[in-house]
Amino acid sequence: MLGHLAGSMIGSAVRGAAFGAGASAGARFTAQHTGPAVTTPVWQGSVGDTSLVLMSTRYHGQQSYALHVIADGQTHQAGAWWTYPEALAAVQSWTGYLQNGGTVAAWLQRSPQLAQVTGRAR
Repeated sequence: MLGHLAGSMIGSAVRGAAFGAGASAGARFTAQHTGPAVTTPVWQGSVGDTSLVLMSTRYHGQQSYALHVIADGQTHQAGAWWTYPEALAAVQSWTGYLQNGGTVAAWLQRSPQLAQVTGRAR
């Protein structure tokens, strides 16, 4: 009788520990895939009076990147990509564009949909 009771208690403890480990793993999985988006700056630089900031966002287990261009006190999202090499290519393109005399105002004029979204439509 005592051996059966001890065996039952040990079995319950083992099942409880296994459930606890499973619940912990499940909680981690849920947090990784349903938690809030985490956004962090990856790179920042400037050309003249224009600042460029590359942001990384992790959401639902997926990584993405967005380039923000800051000029005249306003921030504009210049694009979003799923891979870092694509985002880095955009940073290089923007840097070259600005170094060769390009401006954010000119870019907004050539991008009417973006201008409407940012409130700078004419």
